[in-house]
Amino acid sequence: MSPIFVQMGKQFLKELAPEIIEGMKDALKRSGVWIEDGIKKKIDDMIDYQVNVESKTVRITKELLKKEDITEAAKNNIVPNSNMVAALLEKKEDIYIVYLAFLRDKELLPLNENRYVVIKAEGLSRDVETLFDGQSLVVLK
Repeated sequence: MSPIFVQMGKQFLKELAPEIIEGMKDALKRSGVWIEDGIKKKIDDMIDYQVNVESKTVRITKELLKKEDITEAAKNNIVPNSNMVAALLEKKEDIYIVYLAFLRDKELLPLNENRYVVIKAEGLSRDVETLFDGQSLVVLK
């Protein structure tokens, strides 16, 4: 996604958030439910988190996912200070999804230092099945 679109989306959400929050507060006050004042910060943090993750996410689609596709995606998107990659395999309906995130000594790098890769595939090669060996999460060096 283009940085300008990310910035525009972030600005739009930040401008819209106060209006939404006030509407929610009014509706909940009328129904007798009280909202803490900190909810605006929580919503702002959620918006910032979503925008930051989306701007740092690389998306790849494959028909048949091979182990070399995973290693290539990790090498092409490596971030400074990382020495490992966490790979999470998930199956949703008829599609496989592998999520990659970068680690330093088995610790997930902070959001502002990390990059994320989402690989969607219709099928998995035998070497990917062997890599995960029935597990959903593996750490690659």
